[in-house]
Amino acid sequence: MPQESQTSSGHNPDSQVPIMDELEKVYQKQEEHSIPIQFDPETVANPETRKLFKIADDITKARTYQIETQSLTHAEHQKKFTKSVTKVILHKALPRRRETPVTEGSLKAKESEIGAKIFGLFAPSETRREFFYDRRVGDRDSWFFHQEIADSTGTKQVTLHYEVHPSDVLRVSSHPGTQNEFIQGQELHNFSSAAEIYHDQVMEQIYNPDAISSKKVA
Repeated sequence: MPQESQTSSGHNPDSQVPIMDELEKVYQKQEEHSIPIQFDPETVANPETRKLFKIADDITKARTYQIETQSLTHAEHQKKFTKSVTKVILHKALPRRRETPVTEGSLKAKESEIGAKIFGLFAPSETRREFFYDRRVGDRDSWFFHQEIADSTGTKQVTLHYEVHPSDVLRVSSHPGTQNEFIQGQELHNFSSAAEIYHDQVMEQIYNPDAISSKKVA
């Protein structure tokens, strides 16, 4: 994983969209993989990828829990609000609280803000950094690392997409001339460690502990 040395700010819930667009041309050149109807992480033989799948499952469950809990809470507020109307004097203005709904996109943006800090302080030339878990597509989990650096020649950016397959982790780069390859050794260990730290920190800072299926990722 790239390691640079300020913290990121101004995260937008849709900030990951350009990252996906940037990699689209890379994927158009790749062969389609067969996608099974169902996928069970427990059947994965590779211990490194099994750990990564369990991390992703925890995060997915936590996001779902957060969104569903918000929906239930919002419904309860609406019910109480409706009942309170009958108790208010006619023509009296009622204060209305507007809350920004929690979405998967907004949760990923919060997670990415935390994920970006895993790699240390921003370098003076570094203008943006993202690191977040996206979602599962068939039998693969998607993780993204995005970095932008500004110098006298302009802004340079690179996006790394880590596809966690049942047996290996494929690194896909947006950088011209960089070969897409399955990572091994120290690079695989670094990515796995970053994902585990990401898991622990987003669970602690964003999600209710009740949403965690297992406190400790095996």
